Amino acid sequence: MTATLVWEYRVDPDRYTYYMGNAQRLPNGNTLINFVLSDYPVLLEVNPEGQIEFEMDFVNSGSYPYRVFRFPWMGLVERPYLVVEHNFDKLTLLFNKFGDPNVAGYRVYGGFHPNPDTFMAASDTTLLHLNNLENNRRYYFRVTAVDLEGRESDFSNEETIVVYLYDPNEPGENMVSNGDFSQGRSDWTWIVTESADAQWAVENGQAHISINDGGHESSNIRLVHAGMKLVQGETYKLEFDAGAQTPRLIEVKVNKKDVASYSDYSKMGPVYLNATSQGLVMKHFTHTFVMESQTDLDRTIQINVGADDKDVYFDNVSLVRQAH
Repeated sequence: MTATLVWEYRVDPDRYTYYMGNAQRLPNGNTLINFVLSDYPVLLEVNPEGQIEFEMDFVNSGSYPYRVFRFPWMGLVERPYLVVEHNFDKLTLLFNKFGDPNVAGYRVYGGFHPNPDTFMAASDTTLLHLNNLENNRRYYFRVTAVDLEGRESDFSNEETIVVYLYDPNEPGENMVSNGDFSQGRSDWTWIVTESADAQWAVENGQAHISINDGGHESSNIRLVHAGMKLVQGETYKLEFDAGAQTPRLIEVKVNKKDVASYSDYSKMGPVYLNATSQGLVMKHFTHTFVMESQTDLDRTIQINVGADDKDVYFDNVSLVRQAH
């Protein structure tokens, strides 16, 4: 048996998947190519000349389709579907009442509370940009479709997002409120889990974490600050002062909200706290990182000090977006 190459699509460097995956020749002559590994898009549609005409990926990495196929669909939905994307200078609303040829336009409703019914804008396409919005406010959006007779459909799904518009050429402000602990324990959340036993207080303008039992994991004792607004592709500088009277390791991470320690978007790694014969030494730490995951405007700074019984001191915590 002889195999003859009749067509190929290649990129540089070569892509391959060692399991699952798929390629489907479509009726229009294009080829649908499905990769499984998270480093590649979920699928590409490539024309006979090797040009990409369609590309799709999951919003959140970590999902793996076994195989992907494209089939004709003749359905008609009852209401539009809405997606909201955040950019540094605007929100982009994408909506469509799939399968309905009688849509004349769309109406966008929004506000600061769930189930918004305040009309904001109309669109005769399936896309709308919004930039005249209040910064640092949570908005809720819904969309209706208007047919050729002027009749509105039911509301779409509801999407909510915190608006964070900024000039990428200007540095951001410190997102850590009370990072110098001048307001005591305000804005910080204290979490102790499992067998760990510890307390924290503000002494002489510094956070003092007093540990009786460090537990088994670094995340068994943690100090957390929410509200970190991180945008994919932007660069951030994380800074803090930390010290201990006896050498030990700690972790300082920028994490997903409500996650103990399994995600780490700052990738700083373990932090070593030194000490001298005189005892406590406060050292300044600086770490710069690029936000590689999807934009999230409610992440947390997490200070993990478990798995060790030695006390820790903290001060001057800051997280600032860097200018381009």
